[in-house]
Amino acid sequence: MRIADYSVLDMYEFSVNGALKAIESCSRNELLRIINDREKTVRRDTKRYWRIRCKEQTGEVSLYYIDNLKLYADKSGLERACAKSNFAAALSTIPTVNIPLGQT
Repeated sequence: MRIADYSVLDMYEFSVNGALKAIESCSRNELLRIINDREKTVRRDTKRYWRIRCKEQTGEVSLYYIDNLKLYADKSGLERACAKSNFAAALSTIPTVNIPLGQT
């Protein structure tokens, strides 16, 4: 789980700055570019988890990245966040660790 802390720290500034750019530009093209950049960053970041990527027996995923900017834009539309820079931190990409119940 300590590795996930590094992902949070490494990704936070990058994803908040991207959210700010999307909110300030209010451009669909800029949003798509930022989401694409985030996907590339996540792909690079997953390499640090090569030992725990998934459980071989079940194929169960151990780590997820939640892109709140993409979720928000898909569900509410970018227009609702335009010029609201106070949204930026909430629209970051969040690495999360899946710990099945009953296992520690």
